[in-house]
Formats: sequence, C-alpha cells, structure tokens
Amino acid sequence: MLIMGAGGHALEILELTAQNGQLEGLCFFDNTRSAPSWVYDRFPVLYQEEQLRAHFAQAPDFVLGVGSPKVRRILAQIGRAAGGQLQSIQAQDVYIGQFDNQLSQGLNLMQGVWISNSVSIEEGALINAGAQLHHEVKVGAYTEISPKALLLGAVQIGQNCRIGAQATILPGIKIADEVVVGAGAVVHRDLPKGVTAVGVPAKIIKGAAVF
Repeated sequence: MLIMGAGGHALEILELTAQNGQLEGLCFFDNTRSAPSWVYDRFPVLYQEEQLRAHFAQAPDFVLGVGSPKVRRILAQIGRAAGGQLQSIQAQDVYIGQFDNQLSQGLNLMQGVWISNSVSIEEGALINAGAQLHHEVKVGAYTEISPKALLLGAVQIGQNCRIGAQATILPGIKIADEVVVGAGAVVHRDLPKGVTAVGVPAKIIKGAAVF
C-alpha cells in the first residue's frame, strides 16, 4: 500500500492502515519541498514519479492522504498516470446502511462515520471522523466533509467542496461545486458555485472559495 501525501492527514490514514493490517511494504509519496524522507523513521517517502512508477510495478494500490479537494484530485491523477490503482480506506467502526448505497473508489471514511441508506459518495471524497450522512445524501467527487459535520436527508453537495467541522446542512439543501462552508455553520438555503458561507444561519461571503 502507498499513501499519497506525507503530512497531517496522511498520519491519520497511516493509523487506518495499521488497524486494517496493511503496514507491510507501506510507503508514502510526497513531491512537495517540505516532505520528510521518512515517516516515524519507519516508512519511506518517495518524492519522484520515477520512484512511484517502480513501486506501482510491484504493488499498484494507493490511497489518498491529504485533505484539500484540489490536491486530492491532483494526487489521484498522478497516481493513476504512474500505473497505480486508487483504493478506498475506512476505519473499522464506520457504519454503512444496508440498502441502495453507491460508494465510489478512493474514499477516506474515518473513525465514527455514519452513513444511512440511498447515499451516494463520488470518487475521492473524504468523510472525516464522526460525520453523519443521512438518507439520500449525495457527496460530489473529492469533496471534504470535516469531523462531526451533519448532512441531513436528501442534501446534495457538489464536487471539490469543503464542509467545515460540526457544520449542519439542513434537509434538501443543494450546494454547488467548489463551495466552502465554515465550521459550525448551519446552512438553510442552497449555495451557488464557488462561494464561502459561514455563521448561524450561514451567510455568503462574497468572492470565490479557496479549495
């Protein structure tokens, strides 16, 4: 197994690999200047795409280990271009309903996540610790749902969004692509593409979202 990224979120993904018995041969990939050479003096960090291709020739599976939707998408593209196969990873205590769920590849489902029925999660999404996705929720590709966020029935979240910690999205709300919702916000109306919304109730801040 290879974890794409070697920073903060990657350390949480490392814990999932340990719990799931996937530490044998584990390494990281991080092509940023600040990347370490080793993680915990045990797991090597690759930084060149040539190294990545050589690794994938022997063990092609990789998971995403960053939070940023934009960076997650880029790393997925790099991994596939080097011959890797994007996989999902989930904590052992994740609850997933038994009926009509559609969960794509490349997901991070962290500790304590609760997923109801008729839920759709597109490729590369991060559902962080303690988040709840109720019936008929849809989450777009590479979107980040932060810890303890609450997505109530039939909520639709677009691609490349960032939903802050403990935010609440009320039933039936539609959030377009590339939207940022602040921590603790309560979203009671639809949000258009590229905005940032904060507060209770959530109010739009003018300007494009940073994702």
